This record gives sequence, structure tokens and C-alpha cells, in this order.
Amino acid sequence: MSIKQALAVLPKSPGVYIFKNTTGQVIYVGKAINLSRRVKSYFQKRDHDLKTARLVEKIADIEMIETESELAALLLEAELIKRYKPQYNILLRDDKHYLYIRVSKDPYPIISYVRRIENDYADYYGPFPASYQVKKLLTQIRRVIPFITDQQWPKVSKLSYQIGINPSPDVDPDDYRDQIRRIKLILTGKFKALAQELEMEMQASSQSQDYEKAALIRNQLRFLSSLRRIKGVMIDSIDLSADSALLELGQIAGLDQPPARIEAYDISNFQGKDQVASMVVFTSGLPDTQEYRKFKIKTKGPNDFAMMQEVVTRRQKRSWEKPDLILIDGGKGQLSSALKAMQHFWPGQPVFGLAKREEEMVFDQDALTKVSLEKYRQYIYQDGNYWVVKLPKSNPVSQLIQRIRDEAHRYAITYHRQVRKKRIIRSKLEDYPGIGPKSVVKLIKAFGSEQGVLEASQSDLKRVLSKKGQDLYDRIQKHK
Repeated sequence: MSIKQALAVLPKSPGVYIFKNTTGQVIYVGKAINLSRRVKSYFQKRDHDLKTARLVEKIADIEMIETESELAALLLEAELIKRYKPQYNILLRDDKHYLYIRVSKDPYPIISYVRRIENDYADYYGPFPASYQVKKLLTQIRRVIPFITDQQWPKVSKLSYQIGINPSPDVDPDDYRDQIRRIKLILTGKFKALAQELEMEMQASSQSQDYEKAALIRNQLRFLSSLRRIKGVMIDSIDLSADSALLELGQIAGLDQPPARIEAYDISNFQGKDQVASMVVFTSGLPDTQEYRKFKIKTKGPNDFAMMQEVVTRRQKRSWEKPDLILIDGGKGQLSSALKAMQHFWPGQPVFGLAKREEEMVFDQDALTKVSLEKYRQYIYQDGNYWVVKLPKSNPVSQLIQRIRDEAHRYAITYHRQVRKKRIIRSKLEDYPGIGPKSVVKLIKAFGSEQGVLEASQSDLKRVLSKKGQDLYDRIQKHK
């Protein structure tokens, strides 16, 4: 369908529009209250800024997904941006940052929205391009599932309790965390599972004649339904795994169907020290941060192959959901180590390596099927006991596996830095009797560095650590 034909049949309903270039690559994702009016505006205006004008020049195809509400479009837009990371969604934002919804790890979790993701162990959801709609989404969720937004809770306005947007001051912490879990399911699009849970709970409440609770759950179900619908069908009934990249990846790897759960592993260390590994999970092509895991490696010395074998062995002993496909960051050596680890627990587990230099997929010689070898023969060559698949960088599969590998690398590097920082801080100060990790944190915060602590005066150390500060001063002087 040409651009002119596509513009002629645009619906006037809410939804998401997807712009693609001549190679089929997604270059921009947007949402609209009125798809027809919004999409046509790109081709009717003559006063676009330079970046928007360049975007319009590259549009070769338009796809649309109608939704039942603007908020449903908001959630779908965030999901698709996370999936494709379109070039122009980044460029057109200039120096601005997308909005994320943050759920803290407090005993009573606090929900807020922020512009940046921090390494603070909180859960983040997004990105959301439009801040107004994010605030509107949280407002509507809060009307049916009250949550805390203020560090001062429960010392907040009584009105917020009366109108039901804050949980009661005497709310059971387990009950509150369960409500937060439900909000997380909404924000990750796991509508079907939540709907089934709510329906069962509503029936149980009705049977026990707890009609007030049943009415509250009914309201939650109605709100959930308004977010789930895309053009008359449920979002979660749409086969997201039908994404072309997942389909093709499954075909290359010789799978019977697209991989729903992909796990990726990466090793991070510095000259054999502070060795750690990451495991990231992509579900239906999207990062599933709740499933991420990290490992402190016990293998000594700078041996990436042995480290990979250790991590994969340890992972198999866990009762986590089994992956459909595994990505190993590295070439033949790392893949061979992973295959050795799988011989006992997971023989035949689909797995491939991603060689860093040429971004080539490396498979064991027995991994690919005759069908995949024939269909992709122009991209495949044999290297010893391995098949190597080198796809064009513009191929959606290449872009998908690079996103997964980059996320595994980011997660591993972040954890490695945390471990290394902790070791460096401990190197001298914790050698002094009575000085533990909490005291070290106070000292570094007060004096800026380890050297600053060692040069601090007696009175300053006493001010920070009281009697421990006096003891520490005496010992520092003794060792000078």
C-alpha cells in the first residue's frame, strides 16, 4: 500500500502509528487520540523543523493499531518504543528525557514518575514520551488501586484517605504490596493474568457476602478492560511473538515457534578481579526486568570460558522458567563452555553465541535444521564444528539480538562497578577494628574519600562516629 493509499484509509479512533523506512525498519512510533488527523499532519505541514522533515522524507510505510482509549495507546506506544528503539523517537526529543514510572523498594512502596533511571534497585516502567498522559494514567490507576506517592505517608491529607486515593494508615503491609504487584502487572501489560485473578477474587468475595470488596474488584476489572482493548480484541490475546524479528530468529535457530523467553548472559571482570555475570530476559521481544538475575562468580583468574561454564551451570540448577532460546555474549569459546555446562541438565537446549567483532551468530554444528540451512544459506558459512550466521545489520533479527546483548552487557557492567566500588572502599577502612560497612559509608559521605578519612582531625572523626571515631583516630595515628 502506498503512502497516499494509507492516508486515505486512516481511522479517526485512538491508537498507535508506526513509520517504517524502505528496508522495513521501524523509525518512529507515536500515538494519537485521532489517528487520521495526527498522521496526516506530518504530510500536510510545510513548517516542520529539520529533524521532522528528515523523518517524513524517510517514511516508506505506515502501520496503525487502533485502541479503545488514549491510555491503552499510551501503554502500547511505550511497549513498541521499548521493543524497536526507533531512531527518530530519540532524535525528535532533543535534550529531553522520556518519563518513567518508578516503584520504590520501601516496605510500603512509593510510586512516582522520573526522567532518569538510577541504580537504586527500584523498578522502572516506560519509557513514556508524553508526560501528561503518564500522570493521567497514574491518576486513573490510583482511583481504583490506591497507592502512596509521598514519603510523608501516613502523615498526609485526610482528604486523600476519604476520597480513596491513598491506602488507609492501618493497611496491612502484605495487602498493600499485593496491590502494588497488581499495578506492576498493569504497567507490564500482563492484563490477562491479572483479569483472571481479579475475577476469581470477585467471585469469592460475592460468595462470602463481602459485597463492598466485590464492588471494588469490579471497578478494577472495568478499568483493566478499558486498557486491554485494541480494536475489539484484547491486547494480551494478540500474538506479540508474531513480530517479524522473533519469527525469523526462531526459524534461523531451528525452533518450531518464535522464542517467547530469551535469556542472555554476559561476563564482566577486570583482569580477573570482581568477576560477575548478568542474565537478562526478553519476553515476547521485550526486556522483562523482573526476571533479570546477577551472579558473583567463584571461578578464580581471568578465564572467561570457565566463568561462562560456571554461570550456566548455576543457572540450570534454579527453578526459574526454562528459556526457549539462550544468547551467549561471545564467540566459539564461550558457546563451547555453555554447551559443556548444558550436557547434563539441558541437553539439546537451543543456544547461540554472538561474536563481538562482526556481530555474527555462532551455532553448534548440530543446532541448525535443514530448513534453516537452506532458507538462510546466503548468510551462513561453516567454521570448524560451528555454523556462523552473518545477517545484514539492517535485518530486524540483527537489531533485536544486538539490543538483547547490549542490555546484558549494561546490566553486567553496572553490577561489576558496584562490586568493585564496594571492594575498593573496604580496602583499608574496614581493616580497623570496629569499623564495618555502615561506618565506612558514613565516613566516605562525610570526608569524600578514603584519604580524606585518614587525614581527618580527631574532633571531626568523633563528630561522625562518636567513640568509634576516637578509637579510629588513635589507630590511624598509631599506624602513621
